[in-house]
Amino acid sequence: RGFMPVATLIAILAIALGVRRRESLFDTVGSDPAWVAAIAGCAAVGIGGAIFNDSGPLLLIIATFVAACGVLYLRGKPVTTDEAGR
Repeated sequence: RGFMPVATLIAILAIALGVRRRESLFDTVGSDPAWVAAIAGCAAVGIGGAIFNDSGPLLLIIATFVAACGVLYLRGKPVTTDEAGR
């Protein structure tokens, strides 16, 4: 089926890496329970959707992408006025 098996494997590895390194993922928000629940819920929905829905791994890939966007948002560093050069 083309690229889908490779993309599914990448999504599974990304979730496993996120679980393994969760302390460093959430260090910018101090392990705030709301953010931890949001990212973990996104991964759980992707896994559950891949198992129980007929779309299969497509839901896993989309949920992993959304969770990665959330993690990147959390890891982003806001630019202050001093850093912007103004």
